[in-house]
Amino acid sequence: MGSYFRLLRSPDAATLAVWGMVGRLPIAMRSIGCLMFVSAVTGSLAEAGAVAAAMLLAQGVVSPVLGRTADRVGQRRVLLTAAAAHMAGIAALTVSIVCGAPLVLMILAAVATGCTSVSFTSFMRAVLGPLLFAGRPAGVFTRFTGDLTTGIVSVLGANSSVNCAVAVRGGVNADGRNPRKG
Repeated sequence: MGSYFRLLRSPDAATLAVWGMVGRLPIAMRSIGCLMFVSAVTGSLAEAGAVAAAMLLAQGVVSPVLGRTADRVGQRRVLLTAAAAHMAGIAALTVSIVCGAPLVLMILAAVATGCTSVSFTSFMRAVLGPLLFAGRPAGVFTRFTGDLTTGIVSVLGANSSVNCAVAVRGGVNADGRNPRKG
């Protein structure tokens, strides 16, 4: 525990840990939220799966490119640009779903959203390195276990919030209908 407290006493480390957890919240929520939203609106789990898969595949393909770009021009520029583009992508995806756009348009909006999704965990690990105590194996262990802990907490929190929303609002059956509404 002492290693954690030493790490958190480093300048800006506590702030970084909090924003690291906040930045990871969409990791768990984005795909399941997209899946649930599309299936609730269209009534098709197949379409919902295609849209969510397109978003995740695009993120997987583009993440290494964003990482290399961050190494070249700096994380701040990449994160700010990606955040603005991601908001536009999410807005386009939401509008396409709500308006009942054709599947192809929903998939294109999902690809745009996925292409602007930053692998926040990788960015966090790159920033945490300099905060460690040089040459101390315990520091390396603390960094990765601390990072893992914040990752687990953020993913569990995100999943819990989605589960609570489904419990309060009601889920959908395989045919896309809310079982509470009949």
